[in-house]
Amino acid sequence: YLKYFYTPLLPSTYEHESSMLQDIRAGRKTEIEALNGVIVRDGHKLGMDVPYNETVRNQILFLQNKSANL
Repeated sequence: YLKYFYTPLLPSTYEHESSMLQDIRAGRKTEIEALNGVIVRDGHKLGMDVPYNETVRNQILFLQNKSANL
């Protein structure tokens, strides 16, 4: 598995950046609300705690807002 999957794949993708990281670095709005924001809102509507999704969303929104103000 390592020989056929990781070895050929990792060297060519080592320096790739996710689109969300690219957006944050460029001061653009990310897709975090479409990904985690929906889970947070729907979870709250259903009376469910979704602390991990809420934390990820809040951290990305913080970075997004911080980079937009630079």
